[in-house]
Amino acid sequence: MPRFSYDDQMTTEQPGQSCAAALRTAVEALGATVESTLDTDTEAKMGAQGFRILGGILSSEDKLPVHIHGHVEDTGAERVIYLQVAENMGMGSMLGMEKKYRQHCQDLLGRLKSQLAEQLDAT
Repeated sequence: MPRFSYDDQMTTEQPGQSCAAALRTAVEALGATVESTLDTDTEAKMGAQGFRILGGILSSEDKLPVHIHGHVEDTGAERVIYLQVAENMGMGSMLGMEKKYRQHCQDLLGRLKSQLAEQLDAT
C-alpha cells in the first residue's frame, strides 16, 4: 500500500474503447512501462527500484518508483476516466526526500492529465 497517492478524473463523451486507448497512449508518452491493460484499466510503473541503493536524495526524479493506475467508467452518456499516481517505493525510509517525491507524483499526474486530454482531442 502506498504511503501517498494523488488522484484526479476527467469526463468525456468519447467511446469507452477510445478512452482506454488514449489512456494507454498517454501513460506510454510519459515514459511509463505499461504492465497490464484490461478493457477499462491500465496499470503502469515508472522509475527504478534500484534507486534505493543510491537514496532518493541523490537520485533524479525520473528514478523515483511510481505506480500509475487509470480506470475508465461508462456512466451512460459520458465516460469518467479516473487517474491515480502513487509512490511505489515499498519498504524503506523517505527521510529527506518525501517532499521531492510528492512533488514528482503531483507533476506526473498533471502531465498525465494533459497527455490524456491531447490524446482524446486527437480521436
